[in-house]
Amino acid sequence: MALRMWASSTANALRVSTATRPQLSPAFSLSRCFSSVLDGLKYASTHEWVKHEGPVATIGITDHAQDHLGEVVFVELPESGGSVTRGTSFGAVESVKATSDVNSPISGEIVEVNSKLTESPGLINSSPYEGGWMIKVKPSSPPELESLMGAKDLARFMFSASKLANLTTLTKNSEIDDPTRIQVVTALIFNCAMAAAKALSGASLSYILIHPVNLRLRIIPPLPENSVGNFSWFYSIMARDESDKQLDNLVGALKKGIAQMFDKYTKNRTANECYSLICESIKEARKALSNSNGVHVYKCSSMCSYPFNQINFGWGKAIWVGVSGCLIKDTFHLVDAMEEGGIEALVTMEEKKWLYSNVIKSFLRLHR
Repeated sequence: MALRMWASSTANALRVSTATRPQLSPAFSLSRCFSSVLDGLKYASTHEWVKHEGPVATIGITDHAQDHLGEVVFVELPESGGSVTRGTSFGAVESVKATSDVNSPISGEIVEVNSKLTESPGLINSSPYEGGWMIKVKPSSPPELESLMGAKDLARFMFSASKLANLTTLTKNSEIDDPTRIQVVTALIFNCAMAAAKALSGASLSYILIHPVNLRLRIIPPLPENSVGNFSWFYSIMARDESDKQLDNLVGALKKGIAQMFDKYTKNRTANECYSLICESIKEARKALSNSNGVHVYKCSSMCSYPFNQINFGWGKAIWVGVSGCLIKDTFHLVDAMEEGGIEALVTMEEKKWLYSNVIKSFLRLHR
């Protein structure tokens, strides 16, 4: 039991849903990525929702979460009168293929639990935002509610391997012979973000994209595989005029940026030398950002090729991997999709920039 509890907590921290038996990857579509996200609710990036009415906040899991879990067969709920803390588990949802802890998006006193879920756990599937609610809480920290995302703040995009092949073809030119799937997805989302910002502001602005990179495998001598802690730095690209914002030029800038970064920080560098250069770059970056008035900054982080979907805590490999605690605006995280060769993008944005989604969906429909 103790081992299972530890494994469950670790899986939850990584946002790994685990299967009880090998599962075929579900067929994802754009309509599913955007379905049933309701206005008037607040959302955590770990796929819980909150409906705040008067002194009470109702909490449940999103339609996206129940869709990934499949048919729910059991719901573990806390006792009324207890308390919950933001970011910690208050219960669990078990389906025919996975078990997942449910985190509370806010802190407070539990004033009611949905006892109907004991007899009818399938309500979470059929009515995730109404009959499938889980607990009601009296919030103890109102600012926690304000920090959650609205319906227009968060989006997920699924890029299948075939879709990526089409995008790669679109970005190739005489100077770009082999763009990576990460580069084409990054360029596409950045391109759409800039188009949305221009449409909303009516002005053509300058934009910076910051992209962190794992340096562990690049330095000489390499760090031991069991070393602890992050060893990463970022490179950036800037788009000033319309030609900079074209998809193929963005891919070219990304390829050039990462090549220059590796040449500067890792070519014949020891870990200590690399660290010293990074410390110097931090000062330069602070100075540049302090003078960046009128420049919009976006961030992208890729966790593709990390073997999260191979994790097995004893009851099966992952059926879905996401990102926990991502509340930074104008940021997108890329992870491997369960379908081989695909990428899933989690995008957070300011509410006015929901136009991102419309632009990206239109682009993907055009190039199926």
